[in-house]
Amino acid sequence: MQPPIRVPSFRKPHTLAAAVGLCVLLPWSASAQSDVSEEAHQRHASKADKDCEEIVFPDGTVAECPSPAASQTAAIAHAKHEADVVCPPPTREDGARGCVLDSDVVLKEPLSLDSFTRLDCGGYTMLPTMPGTPRIGTKQRVPSTPEVAVVLMKAHGVTIENCHIGSVASPFDFGVLVIGSKLPAEVLDDQGAVHQLQNKVQDNSIATRYNGVIIAQSDDTAVKDNEVRSMVGARGIGIDILGDSDGNRLEGNTVVADSPNASTSVPLFPGGLSTPQRLRGIRLNIGNAAVTNFCMDGELIQIVGSQSVRQEDNVVEGNFVDVGLTTLPFGIATAAGAVRPVLSGNTIVGAHQALHFSGIAPGDDFGIPGHCSLDAQRACGVNADCNIAGCDDASKGTCVGASTVNTLTIGATDPLVVGNTVNGSTGKVEIGMYLAIPPPHATILQNTVSHASLAGIRLNNGNMEFTTVRGNTLVANRFGLVLAELPGIPHETQFGSAISLNDIVGSTRQAIATGVCKSLVTTSCDTSSDCGASGPCLLRPTVLPTELSVDGQGNYWGRTCADSDGFRSFDEPDALGLRDTSAPNVNDSHPYGVPVAGGVDETTLTCH
Repeated sequence: MQPPIRVPSFRKPHTLAAAVGLCVLLPWSASAQSDVSEEAHQRHASKADKDCEEIVFPDGTVAECPSPAASQTAAIAHAKHEADVVCPPPTREDGARGCVLDSDVVLKEPLSLDSFTRLDCGGYTMLPTMPGTPRIGTKQRVPSTPEVAVVLMKAHGVTIENCHIGSVASPFDFGVLVIGSKLPAEVLDDQGAVHQLQNKVQDNSIATRYNGVIIAQSDDTAVKDNEVRSMVGARGIGIDILGDSDGNRLEGNTVVADSPNASTSVPLFPGGLSTPQRLRGIRLNIGNAAVTNFCMDGELIQIVGSQSVRQEDNVVEGNFVDVGLTTLPFGIATAAGAVRPVLSGNTIVGAHQALHFSGIAPGDDFGIPGHCSLDAQRACGVNADCNIAGCDDASKGTCVGASTVNTLTIGATDPLVVGNTVNGSTGKVEIGMYLAIPPPHATILQNTVSHASLAGIRLNNGNMEFTTVRGNTLVANRFGLVLAELPGIPHETQFGSAISLNDIVGSTRQAIATGVCKSLVTTSCDTSSDCGASGPCLLRPTVLPTELSVDGQGNYWGRTCADSDGFRSFDEPDALGLRDTSAPNVNDSHPYGVPVAGGVDETTLTCH
């Protein structure tokens, strides 16, 4: 392999440019949320400027230092100033505004943007030459032309703003794809350099058949204040962070499933195979495919499956999500390989599971890539990966060594879930938060979940060992808190979760449930009558003691201390037979007789 060509400043060749004790709990404030998010965002960019080094970018070009004493920030600023940005048609150059549109346009091919390009559509609309149709039954999918509207391929420092990308009447299949834009290692410790290399997708409206925005194998992309209407007549995802993608921010977006169709099979990536998919508003996931290919103008990027890949420190903050209930969708899904994600200040009003946490568990397939028989550098999962139309002039042979394993455990790790609002008052939320398997070690603080028709917060199996649930308000949900064991999966070895200082009130069935329905395990139950035809109710074994007080601080169950000392356990039902739990192993030894989710001080006394 030839070394990259060195150039005096960042300039991408035109041929590539065309390609692609007493705990005092205070209310969680907006500024505190911002502080947490910013800390995560700057994890890799907190050190002072260091001596300048040449910066090698993903496309092989090099930004050279303007002087030996310069900083990485200066090197990027110099490269940005010297960059020869070419505005792709049908845009034109307009000084400081960058590349602009003068009218609504119809795209015949994707709009591919170079590094340091600023695209300001001025409120004009980009439409596909032809909208596609999804696969329904035996009717094959027809892709839109082009399949994706805007592509950032190995690009940095790009801004896309004030654009209407597609329409509900004429959607692209995919809206914006950011792929291969990993930050160079030379800049990770330089906050100024990282800031200048950030890609921004902001203040746009995006209408797509499948996925609105995909961030794949890319770092430090800001997707902010966009209106994303995806799943137009199909299934899909509003905003997807895929593969080894770190430090990205999704902030202030509105994500809506426009008119989903449960009968469709869809691709989740341009050029992908159509398969049935659950709808998701926002997803963080490394994926489980052996290889995902993207080919544009002869240039190929491969996202290769790896058991060691993780995506770190992504922030999802202040978004509004409504994906309804078609296909039992997830509002915000934090899945396999997501490390230290921050979910803060989001509002979800429509989803089967508003906030979902899971991963790859034993029994789930994970693809291990092989290589093509005539090119050991080409990764493959199937033979088709060795002969890719548009990128291969000849076959690279057959795929050798690819396999599938189903013994892995790759979960979400240490998500921080703060200040989110889940509102099911319109009947479109079934579960507020669902912590599945493998356990994500989640910290859940100061969230509000109301009117969920099945459960407020549900912990399954190993999640009962080490989840923190504190300062949350769970009101008018069918079951406020569910502690359940899914059958056939290793259960918790001890109850070690810290559940305290929550207000769990107004539950329409009972405050706590400890069972799942045998034939529909996402439905929680306390007795078999809760399950109907999906029963019987499989109750959690009662051998493990479950204490819902931490260091003498319990929760508020909507009862005064005069009402059974604030908590009705299994053996003290009221005159109507109602209690807070029917499970003899579940107890809150130090409940409060007043609300505590907003904070306590030394004058706030428990009932015991």
